[in-house]
Amino acid sequence: MRSVSSNFLWASGYQVVAAVSPVITAPYLARVLGPSGVGTYSWVVSVGALVSTISLIGTYGFGSRETAYSRDDLASVSRLVSSVMFIRVALGMIGSIVFLAWAATSSLPFEFFAIYAVWLLGNAFDVSWVFIGLEYVRPAVLKNVVSRLVVTGGVFVVVRSADDVGSYLGLTAATLVVANLSVYREVARVLGPVGGSAWLKSWPSGNELAQQLHGSVLLFVPQIPVLVNQYAGRVLIMALVGSSQELAFFDQADKIVGIPLALLTSLSAVAMPRAAHAFKSGDMEGLYSFLIGSVQVTCLAAIPAAVGLMIVGPQFVLWFLGPEFASSGYVVATLAPLLIFSSVGYIASFQYLTAVNSLRVVTWVNVASAGVNVLLNIILVPRLGAVGCAISALVAGALSCLVLAFVMFVRCGLMRAASSLVRYGVYGTVMGVMILVVNRQVGSGMGVVAIDLVLGFVIYLGLLLAFRDQGLGLLMSSLKRLLPRQRSA
Repeated sequence: MRSVSSNFLWASGYQVVAAVSPVITAPYLARVLGPSGVGTYSWVVSVGALVSTISLIGTYGFGSRETAYSRDDLASVSRLVSSVMFIRVALGMIGSIVFLAWAATSSLPFEFFAIYAVWLLGNAFDVSWVFIGLEYVRPAVLKNVVSRLVVTGGVFVVVRSADDVGSYLGLTAATLVVANLSVYREVARVLGPVGGSAWLKSWPSGNELAQQLHGSVLLFVPQIPVLVNQYAGRVLIMALVGSSQELAFFDQADKIVGIPLALLTSLSAVAMPRAAHAFKSGDMEGLYSFLIGSVQVTCLAAIPAAVGLMIVGPQFVLWFLGPEFASSGYVVATLAPLLIFSSVGYIASFQYLTAVNSLRVVTWVNVASAGVNVLLNIILVPRLGAVGCAISALVAGALSCLVLAFVMFVRCGLMRAASSLVRYGVYGTVMGVMILVVNRQVGSGMGVVAIDLVLGFVIYLGLLLAFRDQGLGLLMSSLKRLLPRQRSA
């Protein structure tokens, strides 16, 4: 078992690569493939990911958890790997057949789906969950980092015209297959002489397969509403509008908003073990104080980010993706408030409700949110296209956040923590108004976007310092905790 700090550094490194790679490739792909090509790629990839996730029914998370339970008994881990991988490969083959059968009914070229079916099979052969369960994340992260870099560099080699969507899909699929197969030797090495390569040769019993499958399904069911929220908009854009361009507008905007959102939620993720420990040890005052601090820090960072993205989003998209993706700018501005709702909701669901084992509340809220998302998409997408999809996602995210945050605040007596939203909301509004005033004087363009970002940062930081905001100190403390501690000599 490796150290927590080592695992964190490897995982953090991948998050950096995952965040930076779209910034490198998105402008190039947008200009070469155009909205239609980008939308076609996004649709094939989205359907493939959806079919793969459903067909594999939680086997990755189940295998990782069971490996963690049995990691002191490598013989048991070996048997587990054998049965879980048998299930994954069998379900992956079924999923690939379903994917191709559905593709035959699509208006898009069948060969695109046939190429990407290789990705579905390759994903089924992913055995990196063993490393996660053993708390030895380096091979899994290294595999993901290398494959991400290969795809990032390969894009500029294989994608040369609007007709290269198939080549792009093939690059993505082939890279995943090679990356997943490359770690099998390391699995055998880690399992050692007790397990070794025996798991590749052993044949799981029917009872073992039934147990693993049942456990995977139990883990997967609560994730269904999350899956609906993630893919409903994309599916309904194509089902109700049939426009790959509208899908491209939404998909690219979602990726842009997802970059700061990943950073905001990562700040919260490192806090859950501490919250769980405080609850387990009965230190409720410590838990409540910690939650108040988390809400403060998150609101301090999320509100100005949302306000700034709403203002500069349309201009940034014009420069970043090109004039053909101007509609994505309006989608970015619409989705920007999700930085607040998703971040605060993440605290309520992950730091508090998950830590205190109140998952039923989270599940029912996710079900309601998914229902609202689907209903609004059906109403708005035919009229507003990608913007309607963004509005649906925003309303569903706001509903989820408000309910989960209300439960957390009432149960913990933390209504005073809601004042953070008001205080930082005022600061963010002042910042936004001043940026808009300046914009009226200097016009538009990427230079203005840069000025807006610097001006917004200075104004907001100035307000925090002027009012001696406590949340600023908490934010700096949170950032320091993300850095590795120096070892004493």
